[in-house]
Amino acid sequence: GMSVSRRHECFSPGGEAASICVYLIYRHALAGALERSRPWSAPAGRAGTPARRQHPLGLQPFDPRGEDILSLDPYRGFKELYRRHGPIYRLGLPGVGVGFLSETHLCADPREFHKVIMADGSYPLGAIELQWPIIAYYKSVGNPLEHFHGRGEPWRRMRFAMQKSILPPMAANAFAPAIAASASAASKAAAQNAHDIGGFTARASFDLFSAVTLGRETRTADESQAVTNAGDQRFCEDTIEALELLVPTTRHLPSMFMHRLGFKSEMHKRFERAAHDALTYGVKISKELLTKVKAGEALSEAERASYLVSTFERERGQQAREGAGSLSEEELLNLISLTLLASVDTTSSIINWCLVHLARNPQAQQMLREEVCAALKSAPLEALILEELPYLRAVIREQHRITPALQISSVKSVNCELELGGFHVPAGAIVMLDNSMGCDPKLCDEPDVFRPERWLPAAVAARKGTPAEVLDHRLLAAPFSAGARKCPGSRVAQLEVRAMLATIVRDWHFELATPVTSVRDLPYLSGTTLSPFPMPKFTFTPTASSSP
Repeated sequence: GMSVSRRHECFSPGGEAASICVYLIYRHALAGALERSRPWSAPAGRAGTPARRQHPLGLQPFDPRGEDILSLDPYRGFKELYRRHGPIYRLGLPGVGVGFLSETHLCADPREFHKVIMADGSYPLGAIELQWPIIAYYKSVGNPLEHFHGRGEPWRRMRFAMQKSILPPMAANAFAPAIAASASAASKAAAQNAHDIGGFTARASFDLFSAVTLGRETRTADESQAVTNAGDQRFCEDTIEALELLVPTTRHLPSMFMHRLGFKSEMHKRFERAAHDALTYGVKISKELLTKVKAGEALSEAERASYLVSTFERERGQQAREGAGSLSEEELLNLISLTLLASVDTTSSIINWCLVHLARNPQAQQMLREEVCAALKSAPLEALILEELPYLRAVIREQHRITPALQISSVKSVNCELELGGFHVPAGAIVMLDNSMGCDPKLCDEPDVFRPERWLPAAVAARKGTPAEVLDHRLLAAPFSAGARKCPGSRVAQLEVRAMLATIVRDWHFELATPVTSVRDLPYLSGTTLSPFPMPKFTFTPTASSSP
């Protein structure tokens, strides 16, 4: 057997042997092609135009286990490539890039990446389209969401229909009461989960989004609660496993080749098992609520306000007016299930990193606590998270600068030739937004120091008119992409992060059980998002403001 990684089983014999042989041949040929292509010469310019420069080729060696070196440490890897090559360069990323060299174009300058968004086209690429394991699963079971992961008219129809009740600010803000109630309940269980904060935040994220989508009071974050359902707990476990495996499987060359030859690696099989169980359960609980709605049964206030019910009622109204809705019932149920699965990962990763930074920086933790407690004296939690308190916003923004949940926060395909930073990018190229510029020491003093004050109004105003002003660009502010493929649940996720951080600092003083010299010393998982793994153990002490 050949070890794939510390987290995955060894390859099994039999059908995998041929795929591995093909893969090794491909790696040998690819390595030679990459070596021959360095450096790239500038091609002659077209008549009447200046010569077009090719940007640097920032290739990294491929790990013999089938993973490129960036998958071993994306934070350090992308920052090193940025240091070597500047904000625009090319990179070979198997499973993501274009052509034999799997070429992608990295852009760390948000001002230049704005050009990419403008060249997105009517049917833009989304990162989810590059995740072939989930698309293969949908195809194998005949799930209509196979098309949701594409770029055609079926994607556009489903996307625009499903986002109307959750993406606009007014729609997202309507869920604040449900989010606040769930966050307050979840925070009470933080201390009992001090040994497994990663699991706690994942379950809390499910609780919050379950309240939003279905109006359900799940309480999985507090395992002692009687209302906790074993199926909900299993859903969280399956979701965590599936999302941990999705990106490694997507980027794993042997798995890619086996899939093309009609086989599945052990990693691919594990992903499909976990994804199938999670998505099937998501459809089940969504269908239970939809059945009540269609039967005219009495709904709770939370259920009536839920995302599923509001979307279904909007579709039913459109069908009455126009003779047809935009979504079939099967599509709606599967979209709800997919959003439940996706909600667990990004939200919990942001919360995890914020908790680590605040635990390591007690002064910042106390400043946030004082701001939250002062605000709660005159307004309820649901109003606080809509208000976006300055220091709370600064804490989340500083976490994203140092340890973003997604180092690559947007992936696009350009539909025309572009010039980015003076370099030529051909039509059809994959261009990715890298967050490394936020840690550039020429733009940010002491970039490895967690200092939320960088994002307070006075500091932002002081950067105006200086090279460092680029740090305040909106594309560097959050990990939710931009344009037509922006995460549809991004505004709800931001409310959830604010609610969880506000309730935890209100209720608890917390620190790391074992001090960590630098956040860079913490191991982390490179899955669908980047998150501390294993999450360090915490200690919690109730505050004077702790809710009863």
